[in-house]
Amino acid sequence: MWKRLLSLCLYAALSLPNAFACTTVIVSAGKSSTGRPLMLKVRDTEDSFNHIEHFLGSNYSFTALVNSRDSARLSVWAGANDRGFCIMNSVSYNLRPDSLENKPYEGMVMKEALGTCATVDEFEDFLMNMPKPCGLETNYGVIDAVGGAAYFEVWDYGYTRFDVSEAADGYLVRTNFSLSGRKDEGRGYVRYESARKLLADQAPKKISPRFLIDGIARSFYHATLGRDLSKGRIPRNGLVNVDDCIPRPTTTACLVFEGVAKSDPPNGTVLWCALGYPPVCAAIPIRIADGDDIPEALRKPDLQALERKEALMPVTRDGGRKYLNMRTLRSRILPAVRRTEKKEFRRFKKNEP
Repeated sequence: MWKRLLSLCLYAALSLPNAFACTTVIVSAGKSSTGRPLMLKVRDTEDSFNHIEHFLGSNYSFTALVNSRDSARLSVWAGANDRGFCIMNSVSYNLRPDSLENKPYEGMVMKEALGTCATVDEFEDFLMNMPKPCGLETNYGVIDAVGGAAYFEVWDYGYTRFDVSEAADGYLVRTNFSLSGRKDEGRGYVRYESARKLLADQAPKKISPRFLIDGIARSFYHATLGRDLSKGRIPRNGLVNVDDCIPRPTTTACLVFEGVAKSDPPNGTVLWCALGYPPVCAAIPIRIADGDDIPEALRKPDLQALERKEALMPVTRDGGRKYLNMRTLRSRILPAVRRTEKKEFRRFKKNEP
């Protein structure tokens, strides 16, 4: 297995772009509104085109987010398999010494893990048995069907495990630094504090998948400024700098994994996916048990969502993509997205087995 993975890694290092920022959250089963563990990934990447695809792994089948332009499908960027194992990641920038080279292996490791791992503990064994140095600098978030939920902060020669069951608040957050890494280095500190603040102050007592999507992935709260940039007075031209917000100019998808309780069938995971910039597109549900029966809207990049995002960020020169037309978003686009998504949640709940 490892010889095959290493050969794929060598090919990918020469051919694939790497994701460079994400915001992620894991919520324990006891803290969630459904009694099932939850994982949120807000994906940032250089490539705007991604979609959902089904795979047959060496041991388990799985459904995952892929870069549409990765024709070889070497990597996946979050996914869930038919044994209830789910995985996501956020790249870290404060784990490896500067002398070590970082290669785009995170997605290939996730694809291999989804095809071979059934539990969080099996994933830990998977990491321990990887050849070293492993070329990783990332925070993996994982949940399973037997109560496991954890982050693994992984670097070339080891990892640190953080179990969500030990978190006082019932959830953990990671962006683009690792708590076990070099202090005050890395990226995403504003997004990290924003997510924690939103979870502490605005989340209901029991956190729902919909709150993670609408209350976190679409929030323009800015922890350093201490205010929500989507509320209050907006400049006359409507433009607001959202570069440090959770939905950034490079955000291309939002996924929430609703895992399974111990009494549920292991393939009962539900994946909610907003394919595109979360403020401009509604999340659509997928049952992992449905295998390759993926909604048509998620089988290919959502070009309409991409067009809506592009229209909201009209300044293209000199870093101007940091500026979003908040006036148009909050008055016209976001209300329509929320209405559509509310219908999706109602329809799905009505049709639950």
